[in-house]
Amino acid sequence: MTKFTRKIITLIAETRKQWIKELVYGYRISGTDVWEYYGYQSKEELVKDLAR
Repeated sequence: MTKFTRKIITLIAETRKQWIKELVYGYRISGTDVWEYYGYQSKEELVKDLAR
């Protein structure tokens, strides 16, 4: 994987985390409901996706 591709993947992951932070703190959506809001099948699937 090129350095550029790794940087893009890192930036995407950071953006996802910022979105979730905005939902939880900005819109007062419960942290337990965020995975449903984004359309994930389970909370574990969301955690796995964010870990990438």
